[in-house]
Amino acid sequence: MTGLRHPVSQALYELRPHGLVRVTDGELSGLFDREGRWVSGDLEEADLHMIIVAARPQLRLSRT
Repeated sequence: MTGLRHPVSQALYELRPHGLVRVTDGELSGLFDREGRWVSGDLEEADLHMIIVAARPQLRLSRT
């Protein structure tokens, strides 16, 4: 699965089902809702701005 890399920490932010974002930083990972609240996992803090960007809905482009 593709995701976004944090420019400083290199943590990986991946959009998961139901709008949740999995953040993996080294051997630690955590699951956060789209507003940055911790849901589960051993990683309990993450960059809120990165979570918001990773959780944004994908834009659909229509051709006219």
